[in-house]
Amino acid sequence: MEPSKKRKGPVVYPNEPAARPSRHLQVWGSFFDTKTMKWGYACCRSLERDSRCGAIPNNDDLKDYMEHLHTTQVKRKKLGPSLPATIQPAPLSLVDTLQSRQDHFEKLRTRNTFSGREEFLIYTLKHLVLTWSLNPTAIPKFEQKYDFDEVAKGVEKLVMLIEKKQINPRILEGLENIFKNATAKDFTAANRLYFDLSIGKEPWPIGVGERNTYEQGKVRGAKFRRNLVLHDEEYRHLMLQVKRVLKFSECHYAA
Repeated sequence: MEPSKKRKGPVVYPNEPAARPSRHLQVWGSFFDTKTMKWGYACCRSLERDSRCGAIPNNDDLKDYMEHLHTTQVKRKKLGPSLPATIQPAPLSLVDTLQSRQDHFEKLRTRNTFSGREEFLIYTLKHLVLTWSLNPTAIPKFEQKYDFDEVAKGVEKLVMLIEKKQINPRILEGLENIFKNATAKDFTAANRLYFDLSIGKEPWPIGVGERNTYEQGKVRGAKFRRNLVLHDEEYRHLMLQVKRVLKFSECHYAA
């Protein structure tokens, strides 16, 4: 009787690299075929090292199945505004708004065509800014020592104050008289009224600074009426833009 032969078991090599998980469900060497005496994968009984796992379904085979499935749409919750505050679109400037509505402000109109003081001033200021933006060379360059954008921003603020009725009534009346003469093309009277409003007609002490004039403090033994325009920094700046607009209207319409 021949001695029985011992059946050799699979030999596991310590340095055998593991199979890639994307290829097979089991590692290489998890299956040993006794007929061919080769190692393979236990998941699909494949003996080819670089073969594709048969236990994993092919994506192409699932297309027909997935096409019949209906997915539910989940409504996404709105967590905030559509645009952050830092990148919100900027509002149009006064010049951009006027240029998009030229037919509303293209004609010079006199005071008697308006029923109210505020309506007349708002229209006239917008008309002059629009006309200036369309005729940038009306004032010679050697006379124009200021930036048109600064004038437009100042007029925009002045218009806003008039619309909200937040401007001093005495200044509002003075502006009405100035532009009443300017729209009638009497620029001599308009300039005189401007200086009456900005400097005043009553005697008061004037100090001379490095850049412009200013109102001095109290003088002992004398009483002077305080000028509102020169006393208020904001009014001074706005009246300066009025003077520049008046200068443009004289250059543009006096010819």
